[in-house]
Amino acid sequence: MALPSQASVTTSDLPSFLLQTRNFTHLIVGGGTAGLALAARLSEHTELNIGVLEAGPAAWNNPGINVPGKFGETLEGELDWQFETVPQKQLGERRPEEANGGGVRKDGEREERHGRSLKWPRGKVLGGSSALNFMTWNRGCRGDYDAWATLLGETVRKGGDEGWSWKGINRFFLKSERFYPPTQQHTTLHASNHTLSSHGTSGPLSTSYSSQYAASHAHWHATLDKLGIRANDNHLGGSNVGAWTSLVSVEPETQERSYSATAYLRPAAHRANLHVLTEAVAQEVIIEKDYKGEWVAKGVKFAHASGMREVDEIHIVEVVEGGEVVLCGGSVASPQLLELSGIGNPDVLAAAEVDMKVANREVGEHLQEHMMTAMVFEIDPSIPTLDDLRSDPALHKEAEEEYAENRTGLLTTLPSSVLYLPFSHFVPPEKLEKLASSLPSPKTPRERILYERFMDGIRKVARGTTAPSVDGSENNVDSQENCVDEGTRRDRWGLGQIEYNFDLSSYNPLFQPPTSASPSGAQEKKKYATMMMMLQYPFSVGSIHIPPFPSSSSSAPSSQTTEEEQSKATIQEKEQEIPTNGKEPSEKNAHRVEQGRTTAQQKPFIDPRYFEGPAGDVDLQTMIEGVKFADKICKTEPLNGMVVKRVFPKEEEEEGDEFWEDWIRRTLMTDWHPVGTCGMMARAGDGDAEDEGVVDGRLRVYGVKGLRVCDASVMPLQISAHLQATVYAIAEKGAEMMWEDWLERRHQGELVQ
Repeated sequence: MALPSQASVTTSDLPSFLLQTRNFTHLIVGGGTAGLALAARLSEHTELNIGVLEAGPAAWNNPGINVPGKFGETLEGELDWQFETVPQKQLGERRPEEANGGGVRKDGEREERHGRSLKWPRGKVLGGSSALNFMTWNRGCRGDYDAWATLLGETVRKGGDEGWSWKGINRFFLKSERFYPPTQQHTTLHASNHTLSSHGTSGPLSTSYSSQYAASHAHWHATLDKLGIRANDNHLGGSNVGAWTSLVSVEPETQERSYSATAYLRPAAHRANLHVLTEAVAQEVIIEKDYKGEWVAKGVKFAHASGMREVDEIHIVEVVEGGEVVLCGGSVASPQLLELSGIGNPDVLAAAEVDMKVANREVGEHLQEHMMTAMVFEIDPSIPTLDDLRSDPALHKEAEEEYAENRTGLLTTLPSSVLYLPFSHFVPPEKLEKLASSLPSPKTPRERILYERFMDGIRKVARGTTAPSVDGSENNVDSQENCVDEGTRRDRWGLGQIEYNFDLSSYNPLFQPPTSASPSGAQEKKKYATMMMMLQYPFSVGSIHIPPFPSSSSSAPSSQTTEEEQSKATIQEKEQEIPTNGKEPSEKNAHRVEQGRTTAQQKPFIDPRYFEGPAGDVDLQTMIEGVKFADKICKTEPLNGMVVKRVFPKEEEEEGDEFWEDWIRRTLMTDWHPVGTCGMMARAGDGDAEDEGVVDGRLRVYGVKGLRVCDASVMPLQISAHLQATVYAIAEKGAEMMWEDWLERRHQGELVQ
């Protein structure tokens, strides 16, 4: 599809980049959502010299990235890392010997399943996952960020805006955003209600309301109103509870995706102090001891790809004395690179044959992810959907021509019908009480916050202030005056514990539409819609770690394989070398990949442990109630007027908890929002204690000078939101901190002039 070319940015070539070694003040590993935002902000200061290593290529004029209605087309392709989880023992088909009903074995334990691996998309392209996501733009609730401040030992104050509380991070939300308000006509037609003071209007990242919506969106708010749910006109102001029309990260004039490469890098690319090298895969951070015996980050080893996109050789690039290495690889790559550099759990490092430098058992732990179900409904076949374009080449061509000429049509549409609710709105009070009583006593600060959030919902049931109801202004979500009044509104209704998103087209890859013919013999064209439901604050906690050596990405550990089977599955040649395409290393600092240890060429083991752990069943039970309510929404007028029937799961006469549990465990999906693997926490002990974090409140890695992490992995607890707006805010705040610290080091005479 031809698009008007937005000027591509010329990135550095390898020789030019290597010439900057020992000249970089900040070397950023990962040119994704956070990495490019951080690089652009730091390079505003001319005395700094910024380098960025990005594993993927640049893809400036890729329609699969730029055209809103082509969202999802880049997944599982060359711009996706194509990670997968290890088999999840609580997911999959039932084991025949344990299929005794109710999902509980005779010994009272939760039954194990055959195990399913889930696809785990991550962007491998300049712009990272901001180039692949579905462009939803929202923020978490005030309490999400105040919880971070609590974990860091920060005081959440009425005045002031320091730290990682809502007060502290909100100005960075505004700094990153350039909001384009809708017209009054648009607001009337599409319920694009908003509060201007909650938006930034001069930031790099464009946000707007879509110009065109799926036909179902016209029924969204009216349907929820019948269920006692009102619209939230200020869903970016500290509480997202209620129904709203979603903002998207789309530039309204061009109707193209706005992401870190176009919004942050492109305007800054001309700067002489900004150097970006693509197709450069970091292997490890170079860490050495200084004269005081303290570990210091000196630079990065990386492998660069040739035109054939095969790894050539290993190179080294270093920072200046007093400079910093900043990991922006995200929740998968950042803990992976720390471990490959000798920072992590001694047991994990020993198994990978990696020399330990700094022991920290928190690296790669505390993985939290939004869990998603996707219920599919057959709809009126006369309704246009994006699936039409995928199945009909002629319609696809027409849509592309309309988009290219006018920037209108189906290719401008995005999922925008959103709802966040507390459990107390749809989980029966008696079930909430039962689940609360099953929760184990919290042992760590993070567990205490999760526990208190759940119990707070129980207390709200007792107070009768639990739901965004139409019955009385006290409970109405559209009572906006308290939205930013020190969490008053959050205290009243609680947090958005479940997200719902309804859109036309089938989003569930596990659903296979039946093929059927009409009486005339012609193939019937059925159309579908999807109700997505996402759990926001899971008790299920997992991990991401480098694999043992020798290993392969297919040898993920599972409780359902024996040690012998694992050993056979993981054996590979120890004499690994990076292929050189027949060329000899031409650079003085070129090296072969290190032998006899796990390297960056082996994919990490991603184990979210869905529904596992002492409180894993609480996640499952609340999701059961959540899908019941999702079904109820779709059976409520006027939305139900366009629905023919539910087809996934198929409607049955008996649809009790066991029916929904089995469907959830067979079809659960990731929502692609992993956090927590390099958690930001206060440290009180020696770093070996549980729940003491990986980075401090200034994003500095404990135990290593000159090394930081700045991405979603530092988020110590999950938020009730899609992640991109928060990741941009983390990068904005991180850039300010790094500049402040640079000035302080210069003032203290710690920098080599």
